[in-house]
Amino acid sequence: MKKILYCILTVLIGLFCFAACGEEEESQNEISQSSSPKQEITVEFVENEVFMAVGESVQLEVVASKNNVFVFWSIRDKEIAQVSDKGVVTALAEGETICYASFGDSVARCLITVSAEETTPMLSIAVAHEELSLYVGDTFELRAEVKLGDEVVEGAEVTYSVENEGVAKVENGKVVALGEGNATVTITANYEDGQATLKIPVIVYAALNS
Repeated sequence: MKKILYCILTVLIGLFCFAACGEEEESQNEISQSSSPKQEITVEFVENEVFMAVGESVQLEVVASKNNVFVFWSIRDKEIAQVSDKGVVTALAEGETICYASFGDSVARCLITVSAEETTPMLSIAVAHEELSLYVGDTFELRAEVKLGDEVVEGAEVTYSVENEGVAKVENGKVVALGEGNATVTITANYEDGQATLKIPVIVYAALNS
């Protein structure tokens, strides 16, 4: 009888110790989980300094430590530049300002430097064919279009010249193939204070009926 009571007592003590150990382990896990710091989402600019000219717009880029983060954009000096809710900065006046990109407690800063010099559009010449292949006796009219930046301008002075005049000649933009060989037509455009040139290679073959 004593042995049976002793066995029962031993089992009860074992169960009590197991339960106590389980509760202690669960409590330690809860403490560990509550004490572990939350992962902070950070935001950083790809470039921390941007140089711009008045009237210019630039798309700023940021990287975040988590995907699909909605970034709040703001700018310190709104008279110098403005920023859209997509991060596009437009320069308004000469000076320096700071653009902020923030998410929660994370704030990234980008220095914006705006110069008073506006970007000067370049003068250029556009033609439908930038290389010609002709037979002796053929003609081709070059329709030169003068552009200032992306805008077509009127009233530009356009002149033509030919290297190797034995192969081809040009009259008021019309190329005339004279003899077999290679030539180059040079188009020069002058407009206000700008000048642009464009060279057109010309290959002339023997006439088909020769």
